[in-house]
Amino acid sequence: MKIECWEDRTNSTLTRIVEQLQEAAKDDQTFRNRIQRVKIDAVAVKRWVKELMGILAAPNAPENNHLKLRATGKD
Repeated sequence: MKIECWEDRTNSTLTRIVEQLQEAAKDDQTFRNRIQRVKIDAVAVKRWVKELMGILAAPNAPENNHLKLRATGKD
């Protein structure tokens, strides 16, 4: 899994969460439906963060996938 791919998925999901919350303010039923979707998206982001942490913590972590997220193997 490439870190860029993880970043894109996370950014688009977080954007979708914000949009869902903005739409949720319109009425009660919409609010309940949107909050359910936000919960699902938040679980997905949490899972991706866990995956990324596993990738970066691995002894053979992909150092060159992202300039800001270089794994040193020391952490």
